[in-house]
Amino acid sequence: MLVGWRWLAAGLAWAAVLGWGALVAPQTSGNPTYVVDMLPQLALAVVGAAALTVPAPHRRAIALLGVRRLLALVLAPTAMVALLVANRVGSPTFDLSADGASYQVLYSLEASSELVIWLYVAGLAAAASAMVIAVVTLPAEVRRRIVVMLLPVAALALVIDSALAGWVTSTMNMGHAIPLVPAQWAMLVLVAPVTFLAGALLVRRREETLRMVALGRNADREQPMGE
Repeated sequence: MLVGWRWLAAGLAWAAVLGWGALVAPQTSGNPTYVVDMLPQLALAVVGAAALTVPAPHRRAIALLGVRRLLALVLAPTAMVALLVANRVGSPTFDLSADGASYQVLYSLEASSELVIWLYVAGLAAAASAMVIAVVTLPAEVRRRIVVMLLPVAALALVIDSALAGWVTSTMNMGHAIPLVPAQWAMLVLVAPVTFLAGALLVRRREETLRMVALGRNADREQPMGE
């Protein structure tokens, strides 16, 4: 996108989304918990693909973000994904029969020792901090739009971790897949777009209010003294 190949980047992003669907969707009936857990990643991929699809002036990203922020926003997510993949690949085999075996778990992180777990956490925290600092230092109007774009992902993850926590636990303990009811599927499908639309409307209303306030202040400045 930064060198003018926006449509190529957008095409690759949407191809990745379709590839995700082709690989994960067939497991809906046999392993629904895996599919549901992967939905926030799908939402994030859709957000990224949609952002690449929206027309933008050539090289505006560099001018707006600056080289340092751009590097942070590109390299930090890459580092986080690399750490998660490395953790998944290097995850120790759970074997109760092995003497002295060590198996540590922290959320989705798995390692053979607590030290390794905290090294992963430190790496993820450093990458997340770099992203937060890069976003916080952006102009307010850009920050608002980034928040609106990421809110659907956060809302979907929150729904899965809260409203569907009981279903996930029951499915894991029952030993077989418990199908989601239509209302649960509707909640999963609708929470992201509804959250995005609500955020977009709030941002539009906020910026319209700020624009009217600025116009009023400019009018007050231009009004001749004594009138």
